[in-house]
Amino acid sequence: MKCKPLIQKCIFILLFLFYLVIKLYKKFIKVCVCTCGKKENLYAKEFIQHYIKYGVDKIFIYDNNDIDGERFNNVLSDYINSGFVKILDWRGKTQIQMPAFNHCYQTNKNIYNYFIFFDMDEFIYLKDFINIKDYLSQNHFKKCNIIYFNHVLHTDNEHIQYSNHSLIERFPEIENITRMNHSSKYINVLKDVIKSILVGKLNNITFLNPHFLDPNIKNRCNGFGELLKQKISIHLQNPDYSFYYFDHYYFKSSQEYITKFSKGNVFFKHVKKFQLYYLYLYFAFNKITQKKLDFFERQTGLDLGIFRNTSGNILYKL
Repeated sequence: MKCKPLIQKCIFILLFLFYLVIKLYKKFIKVCVCTCGKKENLYAKEFIQHYIKYGVDKIFIYDNNDIDGERFNNVLSDYINSGFVKILDWRGKTQIQMPAFNHCYQTNKNIYNYFIFFDMDEFIYLKDFINIKDYLSQNHFKKCNIIYFNHVLHTDNEHIQYSNHSLIERFPEIENITRMNHSSKYINVLKDVIKSILVGKLNNITFLNPHFLDPNIKNRCNGFGELLKQKISIHLQNPDYSFYYFDHYYFKSSQEYITKFSKGNVFFKHVKKFQLYYLYLYFAFNKITQKKLDFFERQTGLDLGIFRNTSGNILYKL
């Protein structure tokens, strides 16, 4: 009988030591975000504050604005001065995303344990965690080199013009594929899209795709730490949106959507087929209304009669 209190005490000590080990492990986990930005000043502060809330240590922003365009310093000076945000000057360059991701990882892979490769309209969500380090320190992620997150795609929420409120406030509505009756080729472009969180210190990594990064990365996992065996793709099959995902404010308002695809893109400005493609993509996930069609026609100069005469059933092939 005298042994029982001693056994209980030993168990308590072991549990306490285990708790300390976990706490120390989480303390030394370092997490950063690598992202690119062009004409993102309207959204940059909300993006930064979101990842501060989730406990990341550093955000690297590759500034891809025009040489004489807007500057992140004008809206993020406090975060830059504190060292939380680092701006890298890649202004005036074209097609920088993969070179920037490669640079961010190769330069910092021995400093950070995890790298989040999300765009500035992508906001991570973890149902049961307020700190991403608590999430990533779970045992089942120790075997994972890369973790894939599916997006939850937000609609335009019937907004045509920009307004000075947060993305979260303006666009709470999530797309509902089942209500649409559009050609599947447009839906599939954005259906179940993934982005990645990659561990540090990997060698021989070359990023080829902004979604899955390097197809040769071993031990690929979903957000539950389950190893994936499916073929490499930008889409993750059978996603579970009840626990983890990222909110993707891809469309925003009609006005902002045009800005998104016209910034620095000569094809969008001058090639009708390219413009139509993105309008079909837009209306595959957002309601067709008279006001939106009038707005897009004024802004692009396109005749959108094909949208007006289909009663929402778009089967037109470009």
